[in-house]
Amino acid sequence: MTSICNMLTFLCVIYGLIGIIGIIQCLVGIFLTVIQNDSISLNHLTKTIKYDAYLFYIAIAFIGLGSISLPLTGLSLHSAINRLRSLICPIVLVLIVCLLMNLLASIIAFLYFYIIVPQLKYLMLDTLNNHYYVEAKNTSSLLALSSISSQPYSAIKALDYFQEKYQCCGINSKQDYLSLSSTPRIALPLSCCRKTSVSVLPNSQDCWNQTGDGDGINLDGCYSNIHKFLTIEIWLIIGIALISALLQFLAIILLVNTYRDNKNPKFIINHTNNNHDVNTKSMETIEDTVEITQI
Repeated sequence: MTSICNMLTFLCVIYGLIGIIGIIQCLVGIFLTVIQNDSISLNHLTKTIKYDAYLFYIAIAFIGLGSISLPLTGLSLHSAINRLRSLICPIVLVLIVCLLMNLLASIIAFLYFYIIVPQLKYLMLDTLNNHYYVEAKNTSSLLALSSISSQPYSAIKALDYFQEKYQCCGINSKQDYLSLSSTPRIALPLSCCRKTSVSVLPNSQDCWNQTGDGDGINLDGCYSNIHKFLTIEIWLIIGIALISALLQFLAIILLVNTYRDNKNPKFIINHTNNNHDVNTKSMETIEDTVEITQI
């Protein structure tokens, strides 16, 4: 009986941790897909026939995994404590699926970090060079879609999003835009202008001409900031997914042991030893585990 109680206690602790990790997974997924738009914006800049935003899909999966963790935890504890064999098997199967999904998410994130991230700069530059031109015919100097309109307009907004958020210009530097212009005129998007207390400028030429030396333009590229946030995001995803997978593996082992105990019922028989002196008024109870077999 003591071993069974210890197993149930350990199982409660494991499922409590699974529930906490599930909440964290759900919150991280919501943060990466709804609150912080870096993953979505990066997808618009790098999505090609060969590459896609796998991290965005992992964040969506995190929301799903986190959402089912709490009800799954409650059902698992209920089935283990009440020894409901009919619930234990389906719950183990669901846990195995969640375990495999967490392992798959961590593997994809790991491969993304070591295969795609090193090529990220070239993918972003390819998008900039092949799908944009700087409209230098007027003073607005706005980015416009090229005649090759295979890239959606959202890519322009994505690049502006990064440049405004991180106060940067271009991928490596502002020279990425200047190399696109067919004229010696300086042409940059408005999102390259530095944020000041002055009201929003009508065009980038105005922010360039404020001091005459380009102090109104962000000089640094966006890649270093994007790489930094990607590194944090990827290793956060890998860490949470692996911890969740480990806890789910332990829960599966404990539930399988509980199922085996229920499959082989054991009875405890108490033997009273009456050989002691009556005056001691003591009684010794011997507990033996006896397996009952049908004759």
